[in-house]
Amino acid sequence: MLNESTEELRRESLLRELRQRIREVREGPDGFLYVPTDEDDGALLRIEPAP
Repeated sequence: MLNESTEELRRESLLRELRQRIREVREGPDGFLYVPTDEDDGALLRIEPAP
């Protein structure tokens, strides 16, 4: 969460159980989030909203 000056007010850790560094987050044309991890045996995750 950021304030009007884009200063960080709060940080929340997500996907901690992966134990891998998240490289970036992008929204695909389908509206889902795509998250590659930055490891030798990394993964490309697709994050969908809960039903």
